[in-house]
Amino acid sequence: MASGGSASTKATLATTRAPGEEAARAALEPLKWGEAPQVIVAGDTGTGKTTLLLQMVPIVLEMCPSALVVVIDDKGPRTRYVGQERVNVAHLRTQKLDPKGPHVVIFRGDVLKRISAGREDCYRYAWDVAVRGRRTIVFCDETKHREVFINRQWRKGVECMPFAFSKGREVGLGNVSGLQGHDDLPDEPIDNCTTVLHFKADGDGLAKLKTNKLLRGGVEPVIPSLHGMEVEPRMRGDFVRLVRGRDWDRKIYKFVGAR
Repeated sequence: MASGGSASTKATLATTRAPGEEAARAALEPLKWGEAPQVIVAGDTGTGKTTLLLQMVPIVLEMCPSALVVVIDDKGPRTRYVGQERVNVAHLRTQKLDPKGPHVVIFRGDVLKRISAGREDCYRYAWDVAVRGRRTIVFCDETKHREVFINRQWRKGVECMPFAFSKGREVGLGNVSGLQGHDDLPDEPIDNCTTVLHFKADGDGLAKLKTNKLLRGGVEPVIPSLHGMEVEPRMRGDFVRLVRGRDWDRKIYKFVGAR
């Protein structure tokens, strides 16, 4: 099997393979005791992040059936998520959710008209639902977006989104954030996450994870060795689970049938 790392390195690390669902459930485990998980799904483009996010949504609803999942997915003209689609929060106000429909609202924006879903508004909506007592989990497929921050600083007027990362757990607002790199992020997402599910990425971009005690137990050289776009799609999708303050479990995860 092709890989970005040497066979000798992998042999020394003595990794084992495990199903992706195991890692996803572990990351979402705070739902079991009434807390809101703070999870980052990271890695290079084309490695399998969106596939993992898609798999995690039904797991959230299984573990917490009363929860509302808010998906921000405005990357393309069609979504792969299953739920009740709205352009943005303004659209949702005019077309309420069907209470008998899926407990998933997908804010899509409108790519053809160059309309964003409006990340700050989506997070404000999710916050308002959570503080009224309903567990809410935001899945943001592309957290790193020019409309909310630049050069590691939140843009003027963006207040609810960083607050959701720093205080969300206390009010029942969880975050599952998809992104490519870490070092140009504002502090709140990394500082407050409990778990990072990490796909292939360049080792030079992992410094912020190391500072936040998320690269322990010999995992640092493994992340660049995972499968990326240098191999065919069916071979991609492998990732590791990083937990703050814990050593890496020496497992490489992948969803069966993914890619």
